[in-house]
Amino acid sequence: MYEELARIQAHDVVLPTATHGHIRLRCVTQPDAPQAALLDRLGVVLPKRLRLAEQERPALAANA
Repeated sequence: MYEELARIQAHDVVLPTATHGHIRLRCVTQPDAPQAALLDRLGVVLPKRLRLAEQERPALAANA
C-alpha cells in the first residue's frame, strides 16, 4: 500500500513572466488506476494544485 502512495509526486512548475518575474505552481501528479482505487477506498481526494508554504511566498515576491 505504501509503495503505491509513495509514487504520487508533487512538482513545482516555474514559468518566467514578461516582467522578469516568475509564476510558480505546485502541481500533483495524477494517480494511476491502482493508486486511484486505493485513494478512493481511503476516502482521500488529491488536489490538482497545492498552496505554497508561507515561508516560500516572501522569496517569490522578492524575485518578482
